[in-house]
Amino acid sequence: MAYVSVYRDANYGGPFMRLGQGFFSGEKLVGHTYVGAVPTINGEQLDKQISSIRVPSFFVVSIHSSYSISGDSRVIIGPREIPDLAVIGMNDRISSILVAPFQGIDSLYYNAGGKAVNSSVVVASDFGVTGMTANIPIGDFDATRLANEGMSLNGNTRSARIPAGVLAVFYSGSNFNEDQNAVVSVGPTRIDEFSSVGLATVGSIRVMVSNQSALSTSTFPASSADGLPVYNMVPGFNVDEIRRRLDERDARVLDTIGRPRYPNSTLPKSTPPKPIPSKSTPQKPQPAEAPESEKKDEKAIYFLGGALLAGLGLTSMAYLSK
Repeated sequence: MAYVSVYRDANYGGPFMRLGQGFFSGEKLVGHTYVGAVPTINGEQLDKQISSIRVPSFFVVSIHSSYSISGDSRVIIGPREIPDLAVIGMNDRISSILVAPFQGIDSLYYNAGGKAVNSSVVVASDFGVTGMTANIPIGDFDATRLANEGMSLNGNTRSARIPAGVLAVFYSGSNFNEDQNAVVSVGPTRIDEFSSVGLATVGSIRVMVSNQSALSTSTFPASSADGLPVYNMVPGFNVDEIRRRLDERDARVLDTIGRPRYPNSTLPKSTPPKPIPSKSTPQKPQPAEAPESEKKDEKAIYFLGGALLAGLGLTSMAYLSK
């Protein structure tokens, strides 16, 4: 079984990990060592600890400084061995790794299960695979070839669509520069915006036929001949689809718990709803209660008025009695 090997130390030393096809990040990066002739089962975390790598023939590997395919990234196509990842600017920086097998076929079409499959990658000058487009067939296209064959889109390659059975490597450098940002995308998928995967520009492109038949169906993890685990993902993995689903999951979580709880949220603060006017008949306004001093004056007037009326009543009675 072929696999990619990554090592904690330079020159292939220290705990190491063997990777089959798949996408591995964070706590999934675990290195093992030997105690005599017996490998250790409990491994050591290799997140941001990897210093050297071996990639066998017919494997392409992208390594990333973040836990996703964005951020600083490099692509290594086997057979290739790098004893010190500092030469490509990635020593002790790797937090995720994508491993994908490919076939050595150079043709516009290839036969998959008796069926001819269109293997061209579509690149576009605008987001969402819109605007001017160009078809990139199987092969290597540096900046000069892209320009000479009318595929450079005037240097404005912003999105791409990768068909089933194909993998594409997009480099920011003009000549497949190994020490500059690059990403691998396994079809069928679409990149709506290259900046979302950490590429400000696309300077050169490699299109290859993926080898789906090489994807292991063994249990996780499988073991190599010497007993060390070889880590694999299920057949048909698609790192771009995984990223899309994670983004959707995070959006659902934010919508559920309320975005304004986050300190960096730019959403406007909620305002209390305006009161709804009542449809019932409005009541007449009640007169304001008089101050205590006015109440005393009113009592005095009532007393004098009462006394005056009483006096008038007595006078009337005396007059009538005559």
